[in-house]
Amino acid sequence: MILFVSDMHFSKSGDPAREREKERALVACLRAHRDEVERLYLLGDVFDTYVEYPSLVPKGFVRFQGLLAEWTDRGVPVAYLVGNHDPWHLDYFERELGVRTVDGALLEPLCGRSVYMHHGDGIHAEERLYRWMLPVARHAASTWLYRNALPGDAGMHRRRRPRAHGTHTPAGTTRLAGGRIPQPRRVARRAHLRALG
Repeated sequence: MILFVSDMHFSKSGDPAREREKERALVACLRAHRDEVERLYLLGDVFDTYVEYPSLVPKGFVRFQGLLAEWTDRGVPVAYLVGNHDPWHLDYFERELGVRTVDGALLEPLCGRSVYMHHGDGIHAEERLYRWMLPVARHAASTWLYRNALPGDAGMHRRRRPRAHGTHTPAGTTRLAGGRIPQPRRVARRAHLRALG
């Protein structure tokens, strides 16, 4: 069985109970067909809004993401064709979950035929403004500006920097075997005073 799913629009801004129920229903459906599905295609707008940063991904819906990882670990190919609500992926789905992400159309050989897949936004859009804005919104320069003009990733990067470089040694410590320990004499003295204490 080849399964196609699209337009779940999982949203952190929606009613939490409703969104959790949407996720639960999809996970239950996929689990019900666990042993029959040979391939899974997610045809866009899985999330209502998805903006991934180099160090951060949008939180939520981890049960669904965990199921995707479980399936790809078992060897089930999963492809995710991004939609107009969730196009700003980097490498999280591919690197962490094993899901192939596709920006645009996909032509895939299935069941002896070539099957054309696309999320479909903008193909027959009659509004000129929408057709004009779509490539602008998905352009690499636009996404770079968005990610770098807004501080979504800045805090995480700053928090990781001191640990990554490890150049600061607090006063009264000694580096030994690549790590830091307090001065041995001072530790022994304190331990002796506590024992007397």
